[in-house]
Amino acid sequence: MIKKILIIFILFINCSIPNGEYKIINKEYHPSYYMPISQMCGKIMITHMQYYPESYKIQLLLIDDCNINNKSKKYWISVTKEYYNSHNINNIIKYENKHD
Repeated sequence: MIKKILIIFILFINCSIPNGEYKIINKEYHPSYYMPISQMCGKIMITHMQYYPESYKIQLLLIDDCNINNKSKKYWISVTKEYYNSHNINNIIKYENKHD
């Protein structure tokens, strides 16, 4: 169990986005929706509706002159509706990780 938690923690750390300048290369919006979830409670099947809120994501491409073998670093991040609407594809943004 501890090994699984440690592996997940290491993967989470390695997936963090480094600070730098990025180009927005894609935008994705998913409207809110409900999905039925069923589970057994003894011999009775109980179904309830799970709500998923709308989500806004942008895909970033690291602007780096030292890309080895043309391997680009791309990242998806969740953003607010306001941020999503105020930025367009091909905009250059500066990303600063608040947790560093």
